[in-house]
Amino acid sequence: MTWSSGIDFGRQSATRAGLLSLTFVAILTSAEAPATGYAVVLEGNVLFTIEAPRPPYTAAQRATDISNDLLALARSTEVDASSLRMVPGETDTILLAGHTFVMSITDEDARRAGRSREDLAGQRRNTIQKAIAAYRRARAPWLVLRAFLVAIVCWAAAAAFIFVMYRLKRRTVLLLGERYRRFLTSRHLDSVHAHFGRQLLAITDAVANLLTATAALVAICLASYYSLSQFPGMAGISRSLLDSLQEPVLLAARLFVRYLPHLFVVLLIAGGTYVLIRILRVTAHAVEHGDISFPGFYSEWARPTSKLITIVLAILALVVMFPYLPGGDSPAFRGISIFIGVLVSLGSSSAMGNLIAGIILTYMHPYRVGDRVRISETVGDVQEKSLLVTRLRTVKNVEIILPNSMILGAHILNYTVQAEARGLILHTSVTVGYNAPWRAVHNLLIRAANGTDGILTTPDPFVLQTSLGDSYVTYEINAFTNRPSEMERILARMHERIQDEFNRAGVELLSPAYVSLRDGNTVAIPKESRTEDTREPWFTLPRH
Repeated sequence: MTWSSGIDFGRQSATRAGLLSLTFVAILTSAEAPATGYAVVLEGNVLFTIEAPRPPYTAAQRATDISNDLLALARSTEVDASSLRMVPGETDTILLAGHTFVMSITDEDARRAGRSREDLAGQRRNTIQKAIAAYRRARAPWLVLRAFLVAIVCWAAAAAFIFVMYRLKRRTVLLLGERYRRFLTSRHLDSVHAHFGRQLLAITDAVANLLTATAALVAICLASYYSLSQFPGMAGISRSLLDSLQEPVLLAARLFVRYLPHLFVVLLIAGGTYVLIRILRVTAHAVEHGDISFPGFYSEWARPTSKLITIVLAILALVVMFPYLPGGDSPAFRGISIFIGVLVSLGSSSAMGNLIAGIILTYMHPYRVGDRVRISETVGDVQEKSLLVTRLRTVKNVEIILPNSMILGAHILNYTVQAEARGLILHTSVTVGYNAPWRAVHNLLIRAANGTDGILTTPDPFVLQTSLGDSYVTYEINAFTNRPSEMERILARMHERIQDEFNRAGVELLSPAYVSLRDGNTVAIPKESRTEDTREPWFTLPRH
């Protein structure tokens, strides 16, 4: 692989200082030295670089062969490293270990190094001798035992650090929560805790968990690197692991540092939007429960208005935040956004119609939750109002879901809106023959209405004579109630009272109308309700 002397020196220094030092230095260093040669390594340590070829070998092949020969020489116990000697020639100087060829130093190598061939050969001989001696010393039995002990202590320290960090995290979160509650209590801000306390504590716990997990991951990485570096055979693996982690970590660190200004803007927009939405929800909750009121603003408008403004705020925040998101200016991100927008536009025409109708119905205020209404041919109590549909429960306990776009085009009867203040008028009609005095019929109908459970005595019931037929008069009784949700039952009870009152008074109901010519049948009054004065009508024919 390709290495430069500047990179070699930087990486060796960073390796000695540790992973954190390496990351910090790399973040601050934006430029790298250009590669000028191929490294000769022994056990992961760079000894020197080969820049010039030596026909028929390239510089890379020379560096690889020298590295392999040095490794074999270091592992051999038959060759003494101190016996390394130089054999000068006409164009190169050869390094021999006993009778074993190690490497050659050419005039081109010396020229590129800016030194004489003998000085360069002597320097590299000393470097190789020290490296081989260090390689062999590191494999002494007592050093291997020491490496095991150091690794055990290292992992024990990492485990203790992680344990302490998690315990400290728990205590810190509890302490912050307790101080937060004391702060709010001392300033009489319990309502703030009721609305925001759970979210703030959850955010605090999440941040603490993230920091603790990051610290634990760093501890594990450092323990792995340091413990592996204690073993001679693992030193190269530890450096390879460090190098493999170095590139993505450095890349992520550089990108993160560059993105920090944009991240600050995104967090500022998101935080401001979140605070506004929370304030809006608290205000809507207070308006809905009557704690805050605005002239001309119904409490039923609070929740849908809060939802609409929340959607608008979220959309505005996304629009403002979009250029600052990672990859927000990339063609792929924009293409996906356009594709999603087209799908939403094509697939949500009916939904948008219902949504717009729901908004219009919200501020038209035609009904509230709990009102008894008639929409087209459907009568029921309003169970739920949303921006898309309205749910009704009929008198037969059937739930009906009506799209808001259909409701907007239909006629709506609200039986509840005036019932609380003025009362809802329930009415029914009866037909009575001309032989019954109309004043008596009025009294009977009013008495029946007043005796019906659910009918108000104030205002008084009243009777209208709506038609004068050929053989009967149509009377309409109108009575007030403030219980529109029971209008069917109240009407049924009023019908029962009307029958009882008319039967006791001996007044015959002609509903449906009878033929005016009697054929000898008995009067249409139940026997138990007849009195001694009740007589059978005579069969008479009109005179001409």
